[in-house]
Amino acid sequence: MIPELALRPLRPDDGAALADLHRRAILAVAPRFYSRAELVSWAYGIDPEAYAKIAATTERFVIAELADEVITGFCSWRMVDAVSGRICGLYVDPRHQGTGAGKGMLKAGEDTMIDDGARQIVIEASLAAVPFYVSQGYFAEHRELSETRGGRKIPVRWMRKVLTP
Repeated sequence: MIPELALRPLRPDDGAALADLHRRAILAVAPRFYSRAELVSWAYGIDPEAYAKIAATTERFVIAELADEVITGFCSWRMVDAVSGRICGLYVDPRHQGTGAGKGMLKAGEDTMIDDGARQIVIEASLAAVPFYVSQGYFAEHRELSETRGGRKIPVRWMRKVLTP
């Protein structure tokens, strides 16, 4: 992780910055994984107000931020049941990918879920993200089609990490 990068909780006024980062991260996915139309459908309808609403009800968030308060990524997660957690989203600004921000945010989410009793964590990963999750100890399970906010179905890979107590 780059030294000036810090992790912090979601703030109520983060919505616009997260929505912008979220859209840019999706649209930057390499064309070998998804067509432009699929990416546009995936990025469709991202609502800046949704992050705070989701955080108030079902998901927990961590934000990666540079010293100058520039948000470089976010991760959200939730417990599915008493022993299973789920990473709901992990996005890094395309200009800051490869800096360790994703690893740091993922670890923060995993550590919190472990503290909450998780023995396994799952994620519905984009095809572009599969190598990253494999490098973090997840194994690929089945492939399926997932409907995007724009209504298109795109292939994804379910992944799982079994945690040792």
